[in-house]
Amino acid sequence: MMGMAAIWRNRELEVIVGGPLAQGGLTAGGIAELVGAVRAESEFVEYKDKGDLWKNNEFKGFSAKQERAKDICAPANTRGAILIYGVTDNRDDAVSDRLKPFTDFDGDADQFIEQFKKDVRQFATPIPLFDMFAVDADPGYYLVAVVPPSIRKPHAVKGSTDDRPLYYFQRATGESHVRAMAEHEIAELYAARQHSSSARREQLETAWTTGVEQIGGPSHFVAAAIMPDAPADGLLTRTTREEIIEWERGNRFPDSILHSAHTRARRPIANQGRLEYRSVSSQNDLPQNSYRELYVDGTAFAAVEIPNPDESTVPLAVDIHFFVDACWTVLSHSLLHATSRVGAYGNATIRLGLLDGASPEGRFGPAGVRLEGLDLRSGPSRRVDGLIHADQVVHLDDVASATERLRIAHTVISPVIQRFGYVEPHFITDTGAIRHVAVRNSLEHMVSEWAQHNDVEFDRESWWLDE
Repeated sequence: MMGMAAIWRNRELEVIVGGPLAQGGLTAGGIAELVGAVRAESEFVEYKDKGDLWKNNEFKGFSAKQERAKDICAPANTRGAILIYGVTDNRDDAVSDRLKPFTDFDGDADQFIEQFKKDVRQFATPIPLFDMFAVDADPGYYLVAVVPPSIRKPHAVKGSTDDRPLYYFQRATGESHVRAMAEHEIAELYAARQHSSSARREQLETAWTTGVEQIGGPSHFVAAAIMPDAPADGLLTRTTREEIIEWERGNRFPDSILHSAHTRARRPIANQGRLEYRSVSSQNDLPQNSYRELYVDGTAFAAVEIPNPDESTVPLAVDIHFFVDACWTVLSHSLLHATSRVGAYGNATIRLGLLDGASPEGRFGPAGVRLEGLDLRSGPSRRVDGLIHADQVVHLDDVASATERLRIAHTVISPVIQRFGYVEPHFITDTGAIRHVAVRNSLEHMVSEWAQHNDVEFDRESWWLDE
């Protein structure tokens, strides 16, 4: 069975268990390795006996359902954690004696998971994001809950009395125990929630500006910048540098649907909190074909050159097929980098735009630019000048498949292309398919080949026409 994308990245734990903290990545052997390496519970690891799944708590008369909500809210309010049900917490016992997985006599794993999630939804406010799954053992199974740090914290557990009081918990930083939060700590988290939204917008603006400033000369680029809502630690070290390099080597760039010949720079240059990948012209040292900035915290900026625009036309004419393809190329790479650093959960803000390399800000002059290449009843597209970009908030819940990334691309490209008078990117559908009827005949073979290779539907039924 194919594993799900991890919603939380903790590289120290991943090294121990030998894979991501996700279904398909975490195994019974990995759990045994974790118990051997992290014998006592820590800030990021909690071991729970099978009986803890039904255990009440003396605190305020909490029921087992409220205790489940508390178990999830506490790490969500701090720096995340993994909870493993089926392991005793006595650090002095041998590892083999501590492994007590559920058996078929205990009950069905899917029913336990469904009830657990239902209880959290009932007693947690706001509801934290978490993943829960079963890990097969021999015999039986473990139940595992993975809780990322939440950008919506603080999360509270609802009380049982008529006035429905709220109780706030967190895992003590650097320690294993869960404690109730003080009033000033709760207030600080509410203030941080408000501040983080504006801070992320500023960080996206900075990443975009930093990337655009590196592009110059007569070329025209499509670029994307992404800023996750819950960025990772942003310190560039030898370890994080090697992690990014290893990821980049294993991820195709550019993943062009139309097989556009963008050059891939393979030697990164270190900068503050990021690695830069540039293909340069030997004449002027400016990026040629492509430029990328991959940040340690999951932020990214990626740009590719628009192939062969006709500089003699006024306004500048850009082929719509290659424009949409370039948008896909930078968006897909940015999404994959972000989730490789922060995990496939939560939201991210993406800025997508068309840049004039002759302007320090990427701004098009009064002559403007238009898109061409479609035989539409509405005629040629609208001429657009100035800054051409738009921001969109997207979900990072699952971007592992090309279909999922195409769905996101449809969402992100649409507001940009609407500035030119079109409703949507013509050959990408909102379901993550390639629309056959909108692909130019000369491009059909390579698009069909790409769709087949990436297990993407090549939609031969739906029609597309901008009125």
